Amino acid sequence: MKYPEVCSLDAFLKVIEKLEFVRDLRLQIDTKGIHPNRLRQLSKVGARYEPHSFRRFDDPKKNAILVAYLIELILDLTDQAFDIHDRQIMQSLSKGRKAQEELQKQDGKSINEKVVHFADLGSALIKARIEGIDPFVALEAVMPWDHLVASVEEAKQLARPVDFDFLDLLEKKFYALRKYTPTLLKVLDFRSTKSAEPLMKAVDIIRDMNETGKRKVPDGAPLNFVSNRWQKHVYDEDGTINRHYYEMAVLMESRNYVRSGDVSIVGDRQHKDFDEYLVPKENWARIEPSVTKLAVSMSTSDYLAERTESLLKRQEWVSNNVDDLEGIDVENCKLHIERLEKDTPEEA
Repeated sequence: MKYPEVCSLDAFLKVIEKLEFVRDLRLQIDTKGIHPNRLRQLSKVGARYEPHSFRRFDDPKKNAILVAYLIELILDLTDQAFDIHDRQIMQSLSKGRKAQEELQKQDGKSINEKVVHFADLGSALIKARIEGIDPFVALEAVMPWDHLVASVEEAKQLARPVDFDFLDLLEKKFYALRKYTPTLLKVLDFRSTKSAEPLMKAVDIIRDMNETGKRKVPDGAPLNFVSNRWQKHVYDEDGTINRHYYEMAVLMESRNYVRSGDVSIVGDRQHKDFDEYLVPKENWARIEPSVTKLAVSMSTSDYLAERTESLLKRQEWVSNNVDDLEGIDVENCKLHIERLEKDTPEEA
């Protein structure tokens, strides 16, 4: 299987096209009795053969290898789809930072000029206050009135938000993301822990807006998953929710939640549900506690009590024998431990 060399929107759509094709085969195969490593091994065998090579195998072997390959292919394609999305998000953030840096470079001279003007005008006003001079006369002595008005207008154009952040430059990136994000939300199935439920409701709202063509974010849309950094951009001046920033916030946060493990992707290998790593509940229920032969108690409270008792006993022993321990010295109520000498054999 060839992985996309370029992290582009076209590469994402090609991966999704392959994924939907394999899914449309609707393979109904029960693999519960087969170890995952065995499936991966069969998949690697299938990946080495050209289509014509399968003619040499009998039908049972040929079908088994093909099915194992397709099952693993679904996982690989899902991984690739989210990986491309992850990179696209990181690229958008990176471009936003670079855009802010470029603005600062381009406007640096003009901004410095405005700072100098502000300092001169401020000094003139202070002098006018002290000497009782007409402030307008003092200002015009520094800068003609028409120049002052023009300078103020230029300053408004140069000004960024007081707590400026590159996120206010990301709205232009929304349309680039929209070229693939509706497909992403349609094809990938997300599952979450309880902490991420508001985000999942927001994902469902965006999906519904994509399918119905609605442009306005409905009232009551969840917002408590939106970080403080995004809050000031998600709301417009009239208090309504900005569709562009709301959707970008959902996409950014869903990426973060997936990477943290609070959100899983169905049919994904790298970001699957944590419970899939564990023994299934129905299987565990059939295991007798006496058969498990665990080295610790099945009770959390008993285990913690035993560990606490063991720790206290060990501390007491060390306290009683600290003077006899090699490499340890207590002086002025301070514990000094000698440096360990290197004991690696020369032949190692």
